[in-house]
Amino acid sequence: FRSWVDLDVLLTISENVAAAIARHEAEDRLRLAEQRDAVTGLPNRPAFAELLQEAVDAMRDGQQIDLRAGGAGPDGEERRRIETGSRVMLALIDVDRFSEINNALGFAAGDEAIRAIASRFAASTRGHDRLARIGSDEFALIVTAGDHQETPVHLGTRLRKVLADPIEVSGHLVRVSASIGVAVDLGLTSSGAELMNEAEAAQREAKELGGDAVVVFDDEVGERMARRHRLAEALQEVGAFEHVSLLYQPAVDLLTGRIVGAEALARWDAPSTGPVMPDQFIAVAEAIGAIGPLSEDIIRRALSTARDRFLPLAADFRIAVNLSAAHVAEPNFVDRVDAIIEAVGIDRARVCFEITESEIGRAHV
Repeated sequence: FRSWVDLDVLLTISENVAAAIARHEAEDRLRLAEQRDAVTGLPNRPAFAELLQEAVDAMRDGQQIDLRAGGAGPDGEERRRIETGSRVMLALIDVDRFSEINNALGFAAGDEAIRAIASRFAASTRGHDRLARIGSDEFALIVTAGDHQETPVHLGTRLRKVLADPIEVSGHLVRVSASIGVAVDLGLTSSGAELMNEAEAAQREAKELGGDAVVVFDDEVGERMARRHRLAEALQEVGAFEHVSLLYQPAVDLLTGRIVGAEALARWDAPSTGPVMPDQFIAVAEAIGAIGPLSEDIIRRALSTARDRFLPLAADFRIAVNLSAAHVAEPNFVDRVDAIIEAVGIDRARVCFEITESEIGRAHV
């Protein structure tokens, strides 16, 4: 060195470089932490979305070459490509009634159960499969093209069997099951979000089957998904509740033959959707956050009709209205419904609210 000044300069430079490297490493660790689930160490939902989009992009690019070469071909060729692994498959796995573990054993035991479930799914992955935890009780698995020859049904069935044996949680043996939806991209899906929507639609149907089920997205599931979208749009239109009509099923005293009550039954029929069964439009209303206003409109109309038309029929006449479990769970539910009864001016003793067992079960899933 020509002088101590040169040495001081070199030391300053080295310290700055070391600080920059340390800062870069800290930033890398922070980015990694932001992309990892704290309980399982698996990729979290944002990281999963990136992985899924990358897989879809890669598959679409490769499939475009195949299509130009005539890969679209006849139905037999289409089936061959599906069976030999030329696709991206996405499986969404929602653990059924997981909240019951948290409620019975506590949240620490719930985390222990999630780690055990994640470990089982991780052990079942193959090749370049990518497993992620995308929700409190939900996992996602991306199976990329060419990893192995497996159909969507086989994939869903294999994942379902992963949970066949009970898991040990805090000294307890706990049986768990899952609702699994599988969607397939043959290189034609426009985005990871689209494939995700298809898998979610399939998973929703698996839940509606009662859980512990596998549903693969197909044209029929797609049509039902499209109907749900049309219904969701119709429910959010101004004046949507005008499409809901109320029918009244009488309750008869078998000893006297007198009509002593009635149950209000809601029916939906709009030009854009046609008639829709109550369980379907109620489920959509719950999903889009419209169940409170819809239910309260139904309650108001049913009680008003009972006051004006039915109560004069019998001194002990009672009007029954079905409630959505999701509506009951909303804040200030009791106060809001009580305000409706007060505004209508009907005796509270004449009003009966019912929540069906299926509604309670669906609220837990």
